[in-house]
Amino acid sequence: MQDYFIESFANLYSETEDYLLNKERNAILNAALETLSPKRREIFKLCKFEDKSYKEVADILQISPSTVSNQLVAATKSIKEYIFLHSQEFLMICIGLYLEK
Repeated sequence: MQDYFIESFANLYSETEDYLLNKERNAILNAALETLSPKRREIFKLCKFEDKSYKEVADILQISPSTVSNQLVAATKSIKEYIFLHSQEFLMICIGLYLEK
């Protein structure tokens, strides 16, 4: 019975930890999205979240597919930079590496 409770608690702890990490990641991603211009954010969401092709997005927004591509590249770069600078996980890794010295 004790082994069952220990295993159940370990699974619950792992699921809770995963939930909290995912919640933090989503918050960081949403904050990063908010830094984008409305048009760039819309292009990113249509391509990445709704899996629309460049052509489909271009038709929806009445712009060229190359504009979609350029805006998506810029949005992705901006989001990566934001996450790199604001992720607590990244900061924890840096602190851990510093403390190992």
